[in-house]
Amino acid sequence: MSIRAPQGFKFEVTPKKRRASTIYVVLFDTRRPVPKHVGEVELKWVNDRVAFNENTGWRENTFYNAQSNDVRYKRFETHSHLREEYRGRGLGLLLYSKAIEVGLNRGLKISSSRAPSEYAERVWNSRRLRNNFVIRKGSNGRYHALRQRGT
Repeated sequence: MSIRAPQGFKFEVTPKKRRASTIYVVLFDTRRPVPKHVGEVELKWVNDRVAFNENTGWRENTFYNAQSNDVRYKRFETHSHLREEYRGRGLGLLLYSKAIEVGLNRGLKISSSRAPSEYAERVWNSRRLRNNFVIRKGSNGRYHALRQRGT
């Protein structure tokens, strides 16, 4: 299954390279003479490796190279924006679906941000997103896209 833009719209994914700390999935309205930016979902790398510091008693982040080939500890959070005049048409859901598909195809772990907006919460809870992907809500309140359905 591949998520495709509706007629008159076009996706652009940057960067094309497999190893990147930030991936942008952008949707353009191509029905105009000059394509108009509709919105985007940013997949931003988050360092989830933590270690317990015995001296302070606190959990601290350890340093990890985001450009490494090792994706076991790479988790990418979704951050999105959709122009107000394009809301309510299912385009936000489409953007999230494409971003999740791109991330999972690159072998990355995809999750919601720490404090998703009301709109993002609605997308993560939507039946249409869950028809395409296996989504779980963690104990920390974040949503995690585990895999595409049917794979």
